[in-house]
Amino acid sequence: MGDQEADVGRMRDCARDLRRIREALGDQANPAQGYGVDEIGSQLILQRFDDFESNWRIRREQLMGELDALQRIIAGAAQSYEELDRALVDALRRSDEGNSS
Repeated sequence: MGDQEADVGRMRDCARDLRRIREALGDQANPAQGYGVDEIGSQLILQRFDDFESNWRIRREQLMGELDALQRIIAGAAQSYEELDRALVDALRRSDEGNSS
């Protein structure tokens, strides 16, 4: 069996970056929010922005939920790798101590 290696630091970075992306998405709203027909120039365009916001809000919430889940999975995997590595090191140390007696 070949040696396997996990880049736990990179996993933690990925989890952190996913959390940041999720937070940034949470801050996004209707780009025309707070503007009226006078600023936008057309009631039709303003209505399209409102339609977009409604659809975007639903899709954004779904995407944020998926990002949360993926972030938890990756962070959990990194933690599991670290715990397994510590357990293996401890087992090897105990084995070495038992063999040196």
